[in-house]
Amino acid sequence: MSEKKNRWLTGAILVVAVAIVASSAALMVSGAGHVTTEQTADDTAVGAGETVNLTITLDTPSDFNSPAVDVDLPENWSVVSQSSSGTYRPSEIQWIWLSGGEKTVDYTVEIPENASGGTYQIVANGSAINGSTSETVADETVTEITVGSPEFEVSNLEAPASAVQGETITVNATVSNVGGVAGTTDAEFVFAGGALLDQTVSIDAGSSTQVSFDVPLDNISAGTYEHGVRAGDSFR
Repeated sequence: MSEKKNRWLTGAILVVAVAIVASSAALMVSGAGHVTTEQTADDTAVGAGETVNLTITLDTPSDFNSPAVDVDLPENWSVVSQSSSGTYRPSEIQWIWLSGGEKTVDYTVEIPENASGGTYQIVANGSAINGSTSETVADETVTEITVGSPEFEVSNLEAPASAVQGETITVNATVSNVGGVAGTTDAEFVFAGGALLDQTVSIDAGSSTQVSFDVPLDNISAGTYEHGVRAGDSFR
């Protein structure tokens, strides 16, 4: 009696094990029908009038048909260049292929000169037709782009309070970009209200650089003058 009972329990355990394996195999088959869409940007903080380079990767099963990528841009933004193995439809901002597999789209978007500051979304929707069920399977991804402007600030001015006519003085300062995007400006040495020397500096958002001016006073008459460094709207 005991031996028969043990044999029955063993058979039950084996049946459960087989059921688990069958269920696991079914899940794997289901997962093979997925479509994935990914999008990356070379910069997510830019200024009005600038461009952003983006890459879309669409991955579909090999037995899927008619893969496609559709892009939705903010108003008045435009695609200025693109590269892909698929057929590009510019009026719809769409790329299409005949058969499944991994597809890549590289494209460049231009932001309008009059774009207001803020955060915008570029939406990429990838899709394909399941060859077995004829159903359309899709996946969407969103990339956020922040449009801002550089803002320059001058600090840490090192300038002599007195000098002898004919000598050369050195003036140093720190120029910081406290705005939301990288930018370029002319840092100027200002003497008696006019710019005598300048340096062009490019500064990433949140970064600083040092500027230095060697100023000859050969043709400067004796007197008292205001002098300092200006960048953008900031003067020290």
